[in-house]
Amino acid sequence: MAITEVFKNPTVKQVIFQIRYPNLFFLESKIGELQMEIIDKFPESALMFRRHVLLADVGPSAKLEELQDKAVQEQGRKVWQFNSPLGYQLNVLTDSLA
Repeated sequence: MAITEVFKNPTVKQVIFQIRYPNLFFLESKIGELQMEIIDKFPESALMFRRHVLLADVGPSAKLEELQDKAVQEQGRKVWQFNSPLGYQLNVLTDSLA
């Protein structure tokens, strides 16, 4: 059903949803096939790397080395991002689709 009415003051301006699935390592080799399937609706694409950033006021008694060790353990994650001219965005990770 197509919506043709435009509301002056919409209550919802953005909708985000996520589908989670088990971590699929083979997905990286299949991303090209996915891109070819959706390229008509999502012509713009990019590969990004997502990393965690920690900003904390830990006080004088905290050990900076412990925080740095934990930060090194967390590696970046690849995010394949596809954008449409209509403003839709599709983010594909090895364990989720948003």
